[in-house]
Amino acid sequence: CELDEEKSQAIGEELPNIRTTLLLRGLAGGAIEDLSFKSCELDEEKRQAIGEELNFVVSVSLVLGSSSEVCLPAGWPAYAALSMASCCTGCDAKKPKVCSQHAATVQEHIDLSRTSLTGMKAVRRVHFRSSCSQHSPSEWRLLLQGLAGFAVEDLSFEDCELDEEKSLAIGEELVNINMTLKKAGFVEREGGNFGGNHDLSATGWKMLMDEEKSQAIGERGGNHDLSAAGWKMLLRGLAGGGAEDLSFSHCDLYEEECKAIGEELLNISRTLKKANFAWNHEISAAGWKMLLCGLAGGAIEDLSFQGCALDEEKSQAIGEELPNIRTTLKKLNFKDNKQISAAGWKTLMRGLAGGALEDLSFGACGLDDEKSQAIGEELPSISRTLKKANFVYNSKISAARWKLLLRGLAGGAIEDLSFSDCFLDEEKSQAIGERLLNISRTLKKADFSGNDSLSAEGCKMLLRGLAGGA
Repeated sequence: CELDEEKSQAIGEELPNIRTTLLLRGLAGGAIEDLSFKSCELDEEKRQAIGEELNFVVSVSLVLGSSSEVCLPAGWPAYAALSMASCCTGCDAKKPKVCSQHAATVQEHIDLSRTSLTGMKAVRRVHFRSSCSQHSPSEWRLLLQGLAGFAVEDLSFEDCELDEEKSLAIGEELVNINMTLKKAGFVEREGGNFGGNHDLSATGWKMLMDEEKSQAIGERGGNHDLSAAGWKMLLRGLAGGGAEDLSFSHCDLYEEECKAIGEELLNISRTLKKANFAWNHEISAAGWKMLLCGLAGGAIEDLSFQGCALDEEKSQAIGEELPNIRTTLKKLNFKDNKQISAAGWKTLMRGLAGGALEDLSFGACGLDDEKSQAIGEELPSISRTLKKANFVYNSKISAARWKLLLRGLAGGAIEDLSFSDCFLDEEKSQAIGERLLNISRTLKKADFSGNDSLSAEGCKMLLRGLAGGA
């Protein structure tokens, strides 16, 4: 919106005056499940007014941001619906684990949340953040016991510094909610505000990170002190349930932890559709084999290896296991892996041949002519199903290799291509434009953003390649 100081001041002066109750009245009689009042500068009068309006909402699962202004206000029963989450995670991390404004025990928070859910269908999302890192195993038990009987679908232990004893307590209590639980995350949230691109989810199981800036955020995080035995206990709590989405991002997994996780994944692979292993640099080739063996024959559809420092040996290990999951796998993210060799890319691509893959990312993978040739030669084997390919931040691909890559997609199902920040010049644009003619019938989206060196003539060539297409 190109906000400057004058515009920002005008907006800032009006924000506290927004009549939130009028907005909420528009939701009456609906089925809203997720509301956020983050940074709304709510005073007691506004909180009371909002509470009165929330009585008209049919189904509400409140997820509130970390504002010290709105920590479990008295007389607001609807807000207390997630008291065990909002008071333990909604407060600023520097505050005590139990809000000093309301000197109550964890057990009282649970009792309050239960009595406050009259007329509501369920609490669906609960997010424990770093302010819960000091909770004892017994306190974790009480918190999770408070969720039993609700239809919790989305649970996060983001940066909670879980250890083996805490994991045992959590794992044993997860058994009581795992039939409804679909998402669970154990990642870390670092880095705060990215300006106008808020790709960090406020709640849920995992951190959705701005992919272009994630490397700068930090390499350690999550629950990196969790032992192999701790991981076993946590995942056993999900066995036999309905878990669909797991994130192990930034968890510093080593071979021992991978073995433990892989063994337990066998018990949840029937329902698991998404697994995020991003930014785990230390996983060995053997570790990757163990993890993927745990997914074999299951329902996995979405895998992320982003920023995992994959090399030729690791790529070979992964490639050898991909045939066991390729019939269900639809999305695969290799972004930020610059050490994969041409031979490594060949092995990975061959592991996907004849499968169901629809979405593939090579973003920021340092593709050069040799690597591009290896990929291009294998693309025809997956082009029948592939709908989206992301080549963002690959500046070293020559015009000839762009031709080869796009030739591999000809006659396939491709709908979405990204060439963002690929340093396209006139020669490369001509090569791409000529090949776009062969895929324009199916292509619906093409991203050329961030190519500052693109000339007017280059733009013409690219757009001509799309003429008469979809």
